[in-house]
Amino acid sequence: GPWGGAPMGKPSMMVKAGSTVEINWVKNLNHYNPTAPGNFSLFGINQGMRSPLLYSVPDTNTPSLTPYHTNITVPGFAMPGTYQLQLVYYTGRGFNFFQCADVQVTSAAWETVKEEGNTDSAPMMMFDHNNM
Repeated sequence: GPWGGAPMGKPSMMVKAGSTVEINWVKNLNHYNPTAPGNFSLFGINQGMRSPLLYSVPDTNTPSLTPYHTNITVPGFAMPGTYQLQLVYYTGRGFNFFQCADVQVTSAAWETVKEEGNTDSAPMMMFDHNNM
């Protein structure tokens, strides 16, 4: 897929279906196009199937390295399993950037899976030119 075809890794977090999750990302480079503004759009992917749009925010002329964040509600009907969150930066310039994070949806209480040295409560996504 557009996330580089890499196999799914260890989930960076676990979430309960129906819970609210904070998502953070960084606009690595400003590709704002005033004649055709793009957007940042968030989707879930399970077994190769893309969910309906979970969240979208218009691109604006913010500088490179601008942090963004939002809260989303994991759909209550989501089946337990491993999913990918896919954030797409539609630039409006004929090219897009993709970034993904692996998450585990469970019926257990929301819990963060922390990697060694990671104190973040939500996956951080950063766009770069290697994830086109």
